[in-house]
Amino acid sequence: MRPFQVREARKKDHDFKSSRMHWGSKIQADAAQWQEEERLKKIRQQETLRKFNEEQARHAEASRRRKDAEAQEVAQLEHAMAQQAADAKRQQELAEEQRRKKQQEMAKQMADAAKEAAEQKVLRKQEEAEKDIAMMKAQIAVMEAQEQQRAQSFQRMKEKQGKAQAQYEAKAGSEQARLQKEDGSTRRSTEWAVWATFVLTRTRGGLARRAQPEPKAPPKTKKGKSKRKPEFDASKELGVTEPMGFFDPLSFAPKDQETFFEYRACEIKHGRVAMMAALGAVTQHFVRLPGFEKTNWGEEMPSGINAAFNTPGTFGLVVLTLIAGVLEFTLWSEDPKKEPGNFGDPLGLGQYTEDMRNRELNNGRFAMVAITGIVVAELVTGKDAVQQLGL
Repeated sequence: MRPFQVREARKKDHDFKSSRMHWGSKIQADAAQWQEEERLKKIRQQETLRKFNEEQARHAEASRRRKDAEAQEVAQLEHAMAQQAADAKRQQELAEEQRRKKQQEMAKQMADAAKEAAEQKVLRKQEEAEKDIAMMKAQIAVMEAQEQQRAQSFQRMKEKQGKAQAQYEAKAGSEQARLQKEDGSTRRSTEWAVWATFVLTRTRGGLARRAQPEPKAPPKTKKGKSKRKPEFDASKELGVTEPMGFFDPLSFAPKDQETFFEYRACEIKHGRVAMMAALGAVTQHFVRLPGFEKTNWGEEMPSGINAAFNTPGTFGLVVLTLIAGVLEFTLWSEDPKKEPGNFGDPLGLGQYTEDMRNRELNNGRFAMVAITGIVVAELVTGKDAVQQLGL
């Protein structure tokens, strides 16, 4: 190897060693710097982790305090709600107690009113009975006075008859001798005249009747019997039952059979309608027909007579009236040959007796009074038939 090549090799070797030493020291410095940076980084991470833990602890403490506050507020709210519920229940109980007391007072007032009405009714009946008794006594007094007048008239007529008979006997004794001397024709005419005078004087009321026109005799049939109809007496018809008997204080009862037939048919018809109306007024509080539960405005159908003024209740009333009119003029028309209200026995119950007909008349009369009271009370109080009883 040549010397310059040796030098070159040594120089390269020296440069390589110096370069390796330079890079080694640099690597060591870089490693030391990296270790320092890692140490500082770990310190910062630890500091950050410590701060994070402290922040988490603060958040946990704040959350715990917030939850405690919320739990306390919930407990206070529940306590307030429980107290409000207790107050509401207590107020409801007080209101219920007041309502019960008011109902009891109203029931007592109604009972007192009913008792007072019954007493007034009894008093009115007593007064009417006393008036009837006084009227009957007055009529009896008038009849007794008339009877006394007739007795006095009869006594005067009897006295006149006695005087006339005495005169006749005296005249007959004086005339007897004269009649014997007269001829037969004159004697017979005189005897007829005397006997006519005697008959007129002996007949009761003959002299009084001579001054009055004779009543016309009723027409006679071919067999000689009169056609006079028997006098109609409404007190002997059906419906005259105890304890009222024949109750007609205003003298509304007709005097002829045709008018009585018409009145009795109307009474039976109204009684039957009133019985169905009274039963329906009570039933409709509990039962509603399908389609009649609510009005056309979606409100609940009112009870009582107000249902007829809310559709579809108005339509139902119109249809019911039309059906009743058709039945009355077709199937249920009165037959003058039958009793009033006699439409046969379609069910074959066999109860068309005098007792059942009297029961129907009395129940119909009671039902007419009942439905009238129900309607009037509802118009005054606004309550239906069941609510009026406090139910």
